[in-house]
Amino acid sequence: MQLRWFTLGLVVLLGLFAGCDQVGQNNPNNPNSPTFTISLNPTSLTVTQGGSGKTRLTVTPGNGFSGTVSLALEGAPQGVTFSPKSVVVGSGPVSQDLTIEVASGTPAGTYNLTLKATSGNLQRTASLTLKVDSGPSFTISLDPTSLTVTQGGSVVTRLTVTPQNNFSGTLTLSLDNPPQGLTLTPQSVTVSSRTVTQELTLATTTNTPVGQYTLTLRAVSGNIQKTATLTLTVNQATTFTVNTASDTIDADPGNGQCADANGNCSLRAAVMEANALKSPTIINIPAGTYTLNRESTVDEQGYDLDLIAPITLRGQGATPADTVITTTNAIV
Repeated sequence: MQLRWFTLGLVVLLGLFAGCDQVGQNNPNNPNSPTFTISLNPTSLTVTQGGSGKTRLTVTPGNGFSGTVSLALEGAPQGVTFSPKSVVVGSGPVSQDLTIEVASGTPAGTYNLTLKATSGNLQRTASLTLKVDSGPSFTISLDPTSLTVTQGGSVVTRLTVTPQNNFSGTLTLSLDNPPQGLTLTPQSVTVSSRTVTQELTLATTTNTPVGQYTLTLRAVSGNIQKTATLTLTVNQATTFTVNTASDTIDADPGNGQCADANGNCSLRAAVMEANALKSPTIINIPAGTYTLNRESTVDEQGYDLDLIAPITLRGQGATPADTVITTTNAIV
């Protein structure tokens, strides 16, 4: 009986020692316990929206560790996934490519991520910096961003298109809510992976309302839209009103006044003054017949009318036939 109890006690005691030894082997704080370490190379990735990148995970076992290590990625923004989700470790180090997928809707920015590797009660981490770039795109700018033009005139600003992430394509250009009579040319520009500069001409008519306008230039390519703001001031065009049917010359071209020797504004005098000013000019002509009958070899002073500047002739009659310009010497 005593021998039986001794034997039973010895077995229990050995079992307790074995249990204690097993607990020690599973304790991650035990330097002799199976363990592993992890590392990433590279530790920083740049991925374009809708694209993917790779980093290499190395798992190094220690103290006879072997088994499956589960992987998780913490701190990832919406739309970022990775694979594979686990790696099997044998007797030696294991290297595994991890693929980081970035959805097209993932916000651009820099993210500090943590790769967590777990096996049983063992857990290891490694840091990964992920920079999400927008897909192929472009930026636009204007110089100057403030312009002044006279009714009937035009001005130029320079558009610069800077491609990003190998963007190339044709941009359609337009102005949002332009005032009456304002046009833009050209209405497209082609970009091929390099910065492009293009002069844009904004032309007004004599009917474009006077005032200051905040315009939005819109550049569109597919689903990409960029805008730039432009301030345009439209000044009133110089206006002369004819008050005599006589074919007289301007007394002092360039002084800003339509006046012949008698102080009257004839059609010829108005044209001569407009030519001298070299700016858009509106000449209002009351209903009637205006005969060009001067005989002179000096340009502008005889025979015909020399329209050199941007001049708009406006007949004031109810119908075009009410205002007639004719000549006794040549066809106008």
